Amino acid sequence: MAAKAGEKTRKEKPRERAEYIQSVSVYEKALKLLYGKKHAEAREAFEKLVEKFPTETEVVSRAREMMRVCDRQLNRKRFVPRTADDHFDLGVFHHNEAQYHKAVEQFESGLEENGKAEHIHYALAASYAKLNDFRSAMRSLERAIKYNPVNRYYARNDEDFAPLLQDEEFRKLIQG
Repeated sequence: MAAKAGEKTRKEKPRERAEYIQSVSVYEKALKLLYGKKHAEAREAFEKLVEKFPTETEVVSRAREMMRVCDRQLNRKRFVPRTADDHFDLGVFHHNEAQYHKAVEQFESGLEENGKAEHIHYALAASYAKLNDFRSAMRSLERAIKYNPVNRYYARNDEDFAPLLQDEEFRKLIQG
C-alpha cells in the first residue's frame, strides 16, 4: 500500500537508524556509570552523547535528564560525623558494605569521642575479626565485655567472630 501524498512513511533511512542505535548504546554505557555511582564520569558521557547525537531528540532528552541527576549527586553535601554515635552509624554502614578498614577508622574515631561506648568496642572487634586481625579483635571485644557483659553472649552467636572460634583464648572469653 503506497503512502498518500504528505504522509510520512515509516521507512527510515539506514543511516538515521544506525545513529539511533549507536546513541542508545552510548546512553546505556553512561547509565551503567551512573548506576555504578561514578557520577562525574556518567555526566561527562551523557554530555558527549548530547554533543555527538543532537538529532536524536528522544535520547538527548533522556540524557539531559540524567545529566541533572548526576549534577544533583555531585552537588550533594556529604555526611560529616560529629558525635560518637555518628561515627558508629557510619562504621556500621561501612562494615555492612564489607569495607572493614573504613569501618575501623570510624569506630576508632567514635571511641575518641566516647572511649567507654561498649557498642562501638563490640563493632570494632567485629570489623577487626573480618580483617583477620585477631589480636585487635580480642582486645576490642574484651573492652566491650568489660563495659557490658551481655556482649559475651552476643559474640557467641555473631558470625563476624566465626574465624575466632578456633582460638582457645576467644572461646574462654565468650564463655566467661
